[in-house]
Amino acid sequence: MRKFLIILTIFFLVFSLIFVILPMGTIALLPTGLALAGGILAFVKSEPVLRKMPKWLMITAIALFVVALGKVIFVKNEAENDQVFLQEQIQSTEEAQQELEELDEMGNTDQASDAQSTVAPDSIQ
Repeated sequence: MRKFLIILTIFFLVFSLIFVILPMGTIALLPTGLALAGGILAFVKSEPVLRKMPKWLMITAIALFVVALGKVIFVKNEAENDQVFLQEQIQSTEEAQQELEELDEMGNTDQASDAQSTVAPDSIQ
């Protein structure tokens, strides 16, 4: 039972470490809490001589829990409006629209000259 709890605690600690590193928010607290609970149970089930590994697992779980809780409390995930990016986007849109209008005007002029060339031979006859 002790070995199973230690393996389960290590499994949850690995997931906890991954979730703490990645921006997962409060979901990182779940595997950390489970690892802490597994570490406590493994500590209780172990004989006094064999309590070294569960003790280190609990210390690691507590440290990850503190880091995850600190990230939840102190880190704000807000997207800010970048004024320079917005201005560049508006300018790019305006330039693209002007280019399309120029192409449209060139297309109309080509069609008009084509229409005049096709109309001209008919009017001569």
